[in-house]
Amino acid sequence: MSTVTDHRLPRRYRQTLMRHGLTWALACALLPAWAQTGAPAAAAAPITVRPAIPDGQDGVFQAVSREVTVVHGSSRSAALVGNPIEAGDRVLTGPRSAAALALRDGTRLSIGPSTRLELTQFLYEPKTGSGNLLLTLVRGTVRVATGSIAKVHPDQFKLVTPTAVIAGRDADFIVEQAP
Repeated sequence: MSTVTDHRLPRRYRQTLMRHGLTWALACALLPAWAQTGAPAAAAAPITVRPAIPDGQDGVFQAVSREVTVVHGSSRSAALVGNPIEAGDRVLTGPRSAAALALRDGTRLSIGPSTRLELTQFLYEPKTGSGNLLLTLVRGTVRVATGSIAKVHPDQFKLVTPTAVIAGRDADFIVEQAP
């Protein structure tokens, strides 16, 4: 069953996040487990942010904590900060792991523990802000802050789970797909 949650956190959770030094992106990716226990689900690794995405890349990993794997075709590799992600790639996170991605259109993804997410389709034309973005969440948790594609052509942005299809215009939301 899929659950969509508003990204706003109560003040006491925001204060706890700051005290533990977790970034907002990773904290929101870990929110479901964290909110149930009242403590962070995983310790955050130092974060390096790379704001610009090089030409020819669909997106990049901005943060990686613990065990995160990228499956590209038949090859598997560990995700590292700055590594590219392309259409058709799958991101797999282990228990107590998380990742943050930035896509070329400005979409930001925070992926929580025990998640399987696929960047099924991604086409983007920077001059017009148009394109096509299709994400498939098989299991786990993802926070999505939509970019240009959803703002300019909201019908061209979709997040698909086994039980729901989510489309949105200029949105920031969390989706949890139970296994």
